[in-house]
Amino acid sequence: MLLVFRRSAAGGPCKKRVDCLEWLEYFMAAAFLSAQRSKDPSSQVGACIVNPENKMVGNGCNDDLLPWARTAADKLDTKYPYGKMHFSY
Repeated sequence: MLLVFRRSAAGGPCKKRVDCLEWLEYFMAAAFLSAQRSKDPSSQVGACIVNPENKMVGNGCNDDLLPWARTAADKLDTKYPYGKMHFSY
């Protein structure tokens, strides 16, 4: 699915905007939005993977593919041994 948002300037000559986001701010906002998709009740984590050309190559959040428990009889049933997230490429 491709979603496009276009913001148009109202009239006047076409000039390059100077008040746009820096790349880091843009990618941090993408990571923040990804975190909003998390179903984990105690921590929402989002990430954005960017290549050297400032192209987003992946993003994701901690979702419900892994356990969320903080404590359990078996440590593998907690969220701590899993240091990875589910990414969409």
